[in-house]
Amino acid sequence: MLEGTLIDKGLHMITVVAATGLFTVSYTAYKKQENKKFLYILLAFAVFAVKETLIAINSLHVNSATLTTAAHLLNLAILGLFYRGTVQ
Repeated sequence: MLEGTLIDKGLHMITVVAATGLFTVSYTAYKKQENKKFLYILLAFAVFAVKETLIAINSLHVNSATLTTAAHLLNLAILGLFYRGTVQ
């Protein structure tokens, strides 16, 4: 219902900023403790920021099925990284 609206685009941009902020916090935690779990978590947030950037670009200009597929594949990568960071 909101897809393609300014609200939708704004939410994507807010999500990119939040993911980048969480990446920064995770990076700081990793540098302090050098725990491998933090490494996987910070990578997951980095991939999440990239994915949301792709989705924002897709909704602003391109509207490409390829970018949508790439976003879905990045979702799987994010889940895998969070799994490694929390379970291992």
